[in-house]
Amino acid sequence: MTLVTKGFAQVNGGKIFYEVAGEGDAILFIHGLFLDSRLWDAQFHALAKTNKVIRFDLRGFGHSEITEESFANYDDIKALLEFLDVRKTHVVGLSLGALIALELAIVYPELVERLVLCSMKLSRNESSALQTSRQEFWTALQSGDISACIDLSEKMWLIGPDGLGHADKVTSALYREMSEDNFTKPRIKSKPIFLEEIDKKLEEIKVKTLIVNGELDFDDYIVAATELQQNIKDSKIVRFENAAHIVNVSQPELFNDTLKEFFSNAL
Repeated sequence: MTLVTKGFAQVNGGKIFYEVAGEGDAILFIHGLFLDSRLWDAQFHALAKTNKVIRFDLRGFGHSEITEESFANYDDIKALLEFLDVRKTHVVGLSLGALIALELAIVYPELVERLVLCSMKLSRNESSALQTSRQEFWTALQSGDISACIDLSEKMWLIGPDGLGHADKVTSALYREMSEDNFTKPRIKSKPIFLEEIDKKLEEIKVKTLIVNGELDFDDYIVAATELQQNIKDSKIVRFENAAHIVNVSQPELFNDTLKEFFSNAL
């Protein structure tokens, strides 16, 4: 079994939990909102056989500290990579994690070898279906109905808005446990700083980029994938059948194979 190193890195006034395994070209995984590094279980252990894999909890999620200081996630990642003595890495992000990965590639391009953006969109405009689902979720969260939050989140992101996706018992249990842990954490005291007008900075992305989405996701994200591909020069799209928003959990083997092909120039 591959040795896993884990711990906390003091970065920019925060305390970030991380795990590292394997050797070779580095791959950094960035999770989405209300999730944590467990999102990447199927990737972390499989890809550690051929690569140095790094996963961590964003500030305020998983085991990482909630802080009052202002911060930017891309600065946290830069400091984490310096702490781990990693000079350059492939970067894989999902949803909010994809946005952060994109920011990292713009602010610190020297750190990014290749970029994988999964299930992300930049526009704040939303379809009525996505607006309704979000409103139901936030209403449940604000009322403290965590059970309803978990059910709604699983339906929205793992199963898909049309209910056509599938999650086996193990996958569903992991997703629900991870969601509950993060729904019940104290809320972060300071909002992270995000790049302004990032949609106007896409031409600054110079690395090869893979855009991944699921055919069962909200239409908003399917449209967004095409927009990203049109505006990031050296990019391509891969769409997974039978997967909604959380593509790497719904189709783990296909996702892993896709990453391997992309990083090895076969895709």
